[in-house]
Amino acid sequence: MASLLEICQDAIAGVQDNAIPSTIIGNSSPLSMLLKVCAQDVGRSLERAYKWQALKKSYSFATSDGVTAYDVPEEMRRFVNMSIWSATDQWPLINVGHARYRELLSGIVVSSIRFQYEFSANQINLNPAPAADSVNIVFDYFTSYFCETSGGTGLDRWAADTDVSRLDGNLMSLGVRYRYLARQGLPYEEEKAEFLSAISDLRADDQPLSVIDVGVIGQAWPVNVSDGSWGI
Repeated sequence: MASLLEICQDAIAGVQDNAIPSTIIGNSSPLSMLLKVCAQDVGRSLERAYKWQALKKSYSFATSDGVTAYDVPEEMRRFVNMSIWSATDQWPLINVGHARYRELLSGIVVSSIRFQYEFSANQINLNPAPAADSVNIVFDYFTSYFCETSGGTGLDRWAADTDVSRLDGNLMSLGVRYRYLARQGLPYEEEKAEFLSAISDLRADDQPLSVIDVGVIGQAWPVNVSDGSWGI
């Protein structure tokens, strides 16, 4: 993985007659300060715009008796769709959305076999309220921490020259270069086009393609029925 210093040095190499900086963080030179801002902007824009596999993480929590609202990681940008499961019961939770959740709270409700949930106020809200027996809930998400320390601690902003990007280092350098040129009032169209082309190429290779079998009827997970012991 490329460090902040390497990203910025690669970005500025061959651009104008600038001397390549030996430090970025803590360097008060206009060039180093601008490169840091550009690197920050590129990292944040890339993590917001795409679901990079390098930014995918997992999280779990245990329910408590009567507690319905549970926090999610502060670094979470977005859920991985349909990834919220009860690892204890080995079935998925049912996403009912805001309107249906309000109906569950305010209307006539039949006891549910599975947990139903909605996401609001940065919390997962469960229905029905968990019982005394703890249930382990797991889900996947994409983090907003696009970089990390050399020791592996995630960050949403550059803090040291040795911090490394979780995203492709060359892509980061291309983004920093075109943003630097744009902020300097210099021609940047070619560099921006190269940056966008690199995004397209990397996104195409970022995930293996799934095989879709059109002859198979998928499981209708929202059906709220037990797995067996049916009587007639």
